[in-house]
Amino acid sequence: MTTVLSEKATVLLCIYALLDPAATLSRDHVEGETHRAQSPGGSDQMELAQYISTRVALEKLGYQIQGKFLGLQILGIAPDSPNRESLQPGDLLIELDGKAKIDVADFRATIEDTTSGKALAAKVLRGGNPLSVKLSTMEVQGKQRAGVILRPQYSSVQLPIKVDFQSGNTSGASGGLVFALEIYDRLDVKTNLAKGRVIAATGTLDPSGQVGPIEGIAYKLVGAERAGASIFLVPRDNWPEIENVPTNMTVIPVSTFEEALRALE
Repeated sequence: MTTVLSEKATVLLCIYALLDPAATLSRDHVEGETHRAQSPGGSDQMELAQYISTRVALEKLGYQIQGKFLGLQILGIAPDSPNRESLQPGDLLIELDGKAKIDVADFRATIEDTTSGKALAAKVLRGGNPLSVKLSTMEVQGKQRAGVILRPQYSSVQLPIKVDFQSGNTSGASGGLVFALEIYDRLDVKTNLAKGRVIAATGTLDPSGQVGPIEGIAYKLVGAERAGASIFLVPRDNWPEIENVPTNMTVIPVSTFEEALRALE
């Protein structure tokens, strides 16, 4: 599993950044583990990634796990968001632009296809009560964003196998793919994904097994190679950012958990 460290610069860190070509100094806070524009943060991301990775791996192994998608929970709202007045943390988004119970990918696509400043009709559950609201967009780095942090919400499901995660102090959702691969590899006695190789992977994972893009891919490429990996699985959406970066590793872009499994066969 690869991760990105971002912390406040000190004199020593500034000197280190000048000596290490893979380290950079920035005026902006760099979140290596965010899921593009709309995603939960910190420990919430990690907890969700662990649950989804376990579910995806178990379902691939033949377990029947029923989980009802309830909507997108609003975890936070950016200070400059145009939706500060219409949305509240804790709201459950159940409809957007006439589409009921959309997932994160649909939400992002709908927002990005919206003209800046245009209001979209939406419905949320607030305290269990339905409420109609207007959701607006703003332009951030050339793309339309809603300025909210959200995550998929599912009905509680008791997984048939308990998985104990030892991920140290890392946070974020980008460990989803590698978690699922490890769980699958350990539980399927016929499978040996590593085959003696050091394999690195990064990418978010949704309940359908889709691999999503992450931030900080260039840093993770360097970290994986320095850790001795010979293969690095990356989200296909991130591939254009690193396809021309020289490396001794075999870098494989994947869009789904199934593709990742086939790539390691």
